[in-house]
Amino acid sequence: MTTTEDDCVLPQLEQLLADASHRRVAGAVASRMPARPRVARWRSSTRRSSLIVALVATLTAGTALAARPWEPLLGNERQGHPTTTDEPVDATDLALLHVLRRPQTDDDRGPGAQLALATIGDQNHGVRLTAVRHLSQTADGRAIVLIPEARFADDAAAPDRATELDVLCVDYPAVATAGHEPFAGYPCWTTRELVSGRAVGRLMSAGRQHIIGLAPDGVSTVTIELANGERLTAGVADNFFDVAAPDGTPPFFDVRALRWRGADGAPVGPPAKSP
Repeated sequence: MTTTEDDCVLPQLEQLLADASHRRVAGAVASRMPARPRVARWRSSTRRSSLIVALVATLTAGTALAARPWEPLLGNERQGHPTTTDEPVDATDLALLHVLRRPQTDDDRGPGAQLALATIGDQNHGVRLTAVRHLSQTADGRAIVLIPEARFADDAAAPDRATELDVLCVDYPAVATAGHEPFAGYPCWTTRELVSGRAVGRLMSAGRQHIIGLAPDGVSTVTIELANGERLTAGVADNFFDVAAPDGTPPFFDVRALRWRGADGAPVGPPAKSP
């Protein structure tokens, strides 16, 4: 393999660091010794010098970008504005869901997530921005986003859930099609519902009924049994599943039972029962 000048950049840097350390330790001895002709050697390679400058600039910029806080637009004038919190995600949720343990990516902060955060309202309390995750996308490419919150308190629409803390909400965007009104889903689940297999929701998208939900680590597929006896199977990716119900399924159908299965197809998790 041919060695280029660029291949020598890291060894040169290591030598410079070693020489600097030697001079610092040797003190007066080093001061009496003739200096090595480093200036001439580095001047003879403008390309290498430029490469090092570019490398340092890139690393510095990357560090600044990583430290930059994310401040997306939250809510809107019609629905109000959510609050945020710096408190971490519930420790149990973190242990159960790999999608929360992985680092937040550019995709997690992308246009889809920004749109989701701009369409929630003042019933969303303590949105944990650092835990927002892109889960999947709809058939037309719209982002499905996980939004962990300290509390979802919609006293008017869901008074029975207004006091539940540390909820995991999924923003499933509305998809309009001819003859069908768009209907967005925003189910929220507690840790208790997650571990018991009840983090399951139903919604309409593009004229099709969907069953969506969250499943803990170790679950690769979900088998859903409908009230009419039909069974559906959905794959789990990033702890999320989404399956469209067959045409002709009654509106707001009942889910009779749900089963989790691991990568080997063996049952895992809670017993099969109605979510």
